[in-house]
Amino acid sequence: MEGPGYLVRVFFYGALSGEAKFEVNHVKLIDNKGIKRKDISLAESLIEENKEIIIAKWKEYHGN
Repeated sequence: MEGPGYLVRVFFYGALSGEAKFEVNHVKLIDNKGIKRKDISLAESLIEENKEIIIAKWKEYHGN
């Protein structure tokens, strides 16, 4: 899927919180602040599985 680099942030809350930012088009980790590698892998899988929905919702929200 071509187009601008859509970014999504993933937040984890609880005893240990953190934040990660991913590029959605190519599912690439951009930044990670405190999230364990296994949780990053899970987030990458979920983003990959739902990439089309994420991009559609991004466009709907931002009007693109």
